[in-house]
Order: sequence, then structure tokens, then C-alpha cells
Amino acid sequence: MAQKIHVKKFITISGINYSDSIFTLVNKSSVSIPIYNASTQAQIACNGTCNFGQNLISQGIAIDQSTGIIDLRQTLLNGALGKNPKNGTFKDFAMQYKIGDKSNDALNSISFRLYYYKLKSQIPDSLVNILNAKSSQVLLDDDTDADDDGLLAGMHVTSLTTITNKQHDVGETKCRPPYIIVTQK
Repeated sequence: MAQKIHVKKFITISGINYSDSIFTLVNKSSVSIPIYNASTQAQIACNGTCNFGQNLISQGIAIDQSTGIIDLRQTLLNGALGKNPKNGTFKDFAMQYKIGDKSNDALNSISFRLYYYKLKSQIPDSLVNILNAKSSQVLLDDDTDADDDGLLAGMHVTSLTTITNKQHDVGETKCRPPYIIVTQK
């Protein structure tokens, strides 16, 4: 049976997002950094008034409340996925945040899904395929030209992909919530 792909487009005007990513804790990078207004280059406009994830601290998420950076190693040590998470353990979290930009400190939220696997090789191919499909849906404005008045300035364009084939029915793959997969090795 031929693969059918249907794409719907969604636009996020502003706010933060996290990248769908796999993090290995033996590497230096064990933090998930928020993306602001669809640009990995843009600094979050805090003006001293940002507040990220205060509601997540009691759930074990180790988040810098002034930057939104999540320390994944400490998050696991804090028991966000349980004392001894098993392979495939995951949990959805809803983070509330306020940014001191033109949103005037309005209360916003973003959900993310945190997964745990002991070894990177133990992540199922089906989950890697979904992660890759989700990652391909996000279009970032990484142009560092400050005078750019292009279409992407301050917009986050994403899509919803439906993949169906005879052997594996993935169904709809939505760009949100972002999937953050953490492995020990």
C-alpha cells in the first residue's frame, strides 16, 4: 500500500517552544533550552520579569525560572519520572510561564513530554520516526539579520503530518507537545 501524507499548517505567532530532541546524559549537553519566537538566535525578552515553570518544581522538573532552561540530569535525580524510571517511562508536563515582552506578562503555557531510556539504542524505531516527523514540521526563523522584515519574523510555522502505510500506522503526528527524550548512555 502506498504511503499517504496529508499536511496541515499551523502558525504560532510568538512564545516559547522546546526542540524535539534526544539528550544523552553522559554528554555535556543535558539541558533543554527554550526557543523564543521561533528563533534559536533570539534572546528571550525578560527585562527582569520572566517567570518559567514555577508550577513544575514540585513535580521534580529542575528549571531555571528566569531562563526556562531545563536541567535534565537534575530533573531525573529529582524523580520527575519516578525514583527508578524504567525504559519507555514518560510523562506529560504543562509549564506555565510569563515573558516580559509585548505579551505584557500574560500567563502562557506549553506542554512537553519527557521520556526516559537507559540506552539510546533502546529507543524504539517508531518513537524515533515520530520524533523525526515532529522535528521536520517546525520551521525556525534563524536569520540573524536584525533588519529582516521577512514572513518568518516572529512566527513559528508548523504542520500536522498524517502518515499511514500497511506495516505501521503512525496516524497523526502533531508538532506539539515537544518530545524530550533522555538517555543515560
